[in-house]
Amino acid sequence: MQVREAIREDRHRYLRMVREFYDAGKFPFALDVARQNAIFDMSFDGGGKVRVWIAYERRQVVGYLLATSQVAGLSGELVAQENMIWVDPAHRRGGKAADSLMRAFLKWASAIGADRVNTSAQASMRPRATARFFRRYGLTETEIHFTRRL
Repeated sequence: MQVREAIREDRHRYLRMVREFYDAGKFPFALDVARQNAIFDMSFDGGGKVRVWIAYERRQVVGYLLATSQVAGLSGELVAQENMIWVDPAHRRGGKAADSLMRAFLKWASAIGADRVNTSAQASMRPRATARFFRRYGLTETEIHFTRRL
């Protein structure tokens, strides 16, 4: 299993996996492909605040992780935020892809001088398994998020 930062040629693979993530998540909003294209472009032109990593095995893309960085309003800390992590279900056994993606994310967070990292799990997408995964990396539950469409 290997992980690298996304390159422009990964766009269609990234968008395919975002679609799979969206379909699995039963989200209460429509997937905006134009917005996803813009986010992907920001990973190249966003001043380093957006990153996409691609996990692949034998030249086949099997997962991705999208992350952003921002300053937290209350603490003023630089926070690296995992926004989406997705591994093709056929490649989840053993956790190699997810572990490789998470290590790349944490390495980047450290390299940019982040004070902390945040992650999240969709309530509709195996939250207990996801929580166990994040705990393996020393993360703890700190918040409950609520959402409402406007």
